[in-house]
Amino acid sequence: MMSILRYIEGVAPDTEVTLFYAFRTERDLIFGEELQRLQEQLPRFRWLAIASRPGSQWRGPRGHLNRTLIDEHLGQVDGQTFFVCGPPAFMRSMEEILMSLKVPADKILEERFMIDATLPASLDPSMCNVIFSKSARQYVCSSADTLLMIAERHGIEVASNCRVARCGSCATRVLDGDVEMETEEGLDLRCGRRVIVCCASDGRAAR
Repeated sequence: MMSILRYIEGVAPDTEVTLFYAFRTERDLIFGEELQRLQEQLPRFRWLAIASRPGSQWRGPRGHLNRTLIDEHLGQVDGQTFFVCGPPAFMRSMEEILMSLKVPADKILEERFMIDATLPASLDPSMCNVIFSKSARQYVCSSADTLLMIAERHGIEVASNCRVARCGSCATRVLDGDVEMETEEGLDLRCGRRVIVCCASDGRAAR
């Protein structure tokens, strides 16, 4: 979120942005000084800090981010794009709230962080053949490995970021073969026959 705000400050300072920043206690608030500076520098940026377990001196909203706070501080949702990031329970809550507000799915962009992506339970590990078309390199490897792991092991550069199939940075086109993915959240409807290489396990051949 801070990267987005810094980009807006440098490139499009007139962009309208409302940041709902939810945390537990005052000690969990980071970037507070920078957010205050951005609010003073950017004419259309404002932020609301919400603490779920604040101390007695807290003067801001208490509890969890909810629809009432969004209605009160954001108002109109038509035409807005929502960027959501946080723990799983928070993400589920925000998705439910935004859906209740009739926000289109393509206007809700999520970034999730998990410890690791796991092999789908339905797929038994086996040996498979992987071909990377741009480098014309071919490897025999375990289907328990993701395509991103295979590429990195052999020094093939693949764009990646979150590594858990959420951001879509590592999406690539499958030219041939079968792949299995446990999530497609990083893909949009225009991707066609694409796959997220950080969570795809290849059963036969992909290149």
